[in-house]
Order: sequence, then structure tokens, then C-alpha cells
Amino acid sequence: MREKLIAYLVVVTMLMIAPSVAFARWVPTTKKDKKAFDGLQRVLVLDGSNVHNVGELHMHVGNWGNFGSLPGSANTFSSQPSAQWPAGSGIEYLYASGLWIGALKSGVPAVTTAAFQTEFRPTQDPLEIIYRTAEGAKGGTRQPSPDADDDKDGLIDEDWLNGRDDDGDGLVDEDFAAVSKQMFSCWYTDDQAVALQIFPEHNPLGLMVRQESYQWEEDRFDDFVGIEFRIQNIGNDILEDLYIGFFADCDAGPRDRDRYFEDDVTARAFVPVFAPTSDRSRSTLRLRSTGTATKA
Repeated sequence: MREKLIAYLVVVTMLMIAPSVAFARWVPTTKKDKKAFDGLQRVLVLDGSNVHNVGELHMHVGNWGNFGSLPGSANTFSSQPSAQWPAGSGIEYLYASGLWIGALKSGVPAVTTAAFQTEFRPTQDPLEIIYRTAEGAKGGTRQPSPDADDDKDGLIDEDWLNGRDDDGDGLVDEDFAAVSKQMFSCWYTDDQAVALQIFPEHNPLGLMVRQESYQWEEDRFDDFVGIEFRIQNIGNDILEDLYIGFFADCDAGPRDRDRYFEDDVTARAFVPVFAPTSDRSRSTLRLRSTGTATKA
């Protein structure tokens, strides 16, 4: 029987300033790296439209587990805010960041990354884009509202925002949870054929990640972007010793200053992780960070 391992990860990324050494700016120089960046153009949302911009922190969000716009790179979205704060200041705090997941796959260590190697990817289906919504959207009523069952079928938020009919009732995205003033939703896996073509050494864990990110505009809540990952084992292998990290290359400074990233002052955070294991086939993992995390 296929065993499922579902991890639920919430990362709240806020800007905190403390002395630390950030990673050097990464650019594709080898033939392999350039091939990887060329491959991005075929499957990912790269038009720069997916930017959280209703609060004071403006951040580009990719549909492959990546955050930031890689300022100064050759990417089509590199001119967009990466993690600019305050809004309109031109001061960035991030080059790129992304989800990392490692585990023992049938006893063999394996890791899947979103940055800088893009081993997480959406499918080739044109529906696999980033979906936008906000509080009050049709079909997005959520608890504790008494009307959280939008389609009155006895279930709540069973048809998450992904452009598909998840519950087989002939309707699309009719009952999901719309969170915050600005919300993005997407999903991706680590076993797409294009990832294996570009990174032949990649050993997929067989994961599907549902990603949502949130931003508010109220003064008390407008300095961060909240990110939620729901991670499911969709493969045939048992995954053990699961590790979830959030890599970040924190280039800090005014982006109109040449080589601003060489003088970085950013933050590093290490936080506890709790994973109940009473149910062997399903476990829950929650992680909250109030710092900009670096390589785990």
C-alpha cells in the first residue's frame, strides 16, 4: 500500500536586520547552468506579473517554489521587485530564495531544490499558472464564517484555487479559502521530465507541493509576505527523515547602485520543527520563521 507523507509548512518571512554574511550573487556561467536557465522559458510563469505589491514589502513569486527576481540577471522578470522594502524605495533584501526538501528515499539520501537548481516545476499543462485572489472573492469564503461551505455540498474549502475541478462536481474553484488582501496560489512537483533532462543527477522524491502566499495592506501587517507549503508524497517510495529548508541568497542594498550586493547586512534564523508521528501514514510539520532564513 502506498504510504503518504504529508507535511504542512508555514513560513512567514519578515525583514530583520542583523550582521551576517550573505551568499555571493549567483549567475549561470557553466554550460549546465545556462541550460537550466534556458529550460525555465518552457514551463514557468516568467512575465513578471506575479508580484506581491499591496503592502510595504514587494516580492516576486515564482510557480516553482522560488521567491525573488534575481536582480541584474538575464531573466525576463529580473526588473521586478525581489524583496523591496519599503515599497518604492528601490532597496532590495533578496536576490533569490527557494524551497529545499531532503529525505531518505528507500534509505538513499535525496534532495530537491527550487533555487538555484529548479528541480521543482509545474507540469506542462497551461493551467499550471499562478492564480490570484483576495478576501471576499467569490467561492473564497473561509472559516470562521458560517458561509465557509460556498457550494453548500457539506464540505469546506475542498476545491482549492488551481483552475481545476478537484471534487468532480463540474465546477472549478468554487469552494476555496481566500486569505488576505492579495493571495497567490500554485502547485508543482519534483518529478517532471524536463527537470530530469536538465539535471540528470536529480533523484526525485516524488513530491507534490501546493503553495500559497499572502499579503495584507493594513499598517500592522504590511511588512511581510506569508508563505504556506502543503507537501504530499505522491510517489511509491517511503520517505524518512524528512528535512524542509528555505534557502535564501540575501543581497541587500539599493539596486541602482553598482554591485550593491557586495555589502550585505541580513539576518539568519534557525527555528524548531515539530512533527507528530502518532499516525504513521500522515504527519504534520509546522515551521514558523520571523527571520530571513539562509541555507539550511
